Amino acid sequence: MTNFRRLSEHQDQLYNFIDNLFLGEWDPIGINDMPEARNEYSPYTLQIFGLIIHGASNDDIVEKLSRIEVDWMGLSSNADRNMELATKILLAGIDLKSK
Repeated sequence: MTNFRRLSEHQDQLYNFIDNLFLGEWDPIGINDMPEARNEYSPYTLQIFGLIIHGASNDDIVEKLSRIEVDWMGLSSNADRNMELATKILLAGIDLKSK
């Protein structure tokens, strides 16, 4: 039997923040103007969210985003953008947790 648990309100807000950030700012394949591709980055959202839940550092998130771009998408990594996004994600997690 699988044990599923619901996300807390904080976790749900963080997950949605990451998902929206990926489509709006990360968007390495340039699909944010295509409504039918809205869920394109959802698998990556889940992976980054999981890292955050398990206490990942900024460097861990940057590394994961870079791996996704290079290994899974066949693109070049944008380290500066990934660092900015990782920082935003971690700060959002802290901010939401303190509310």
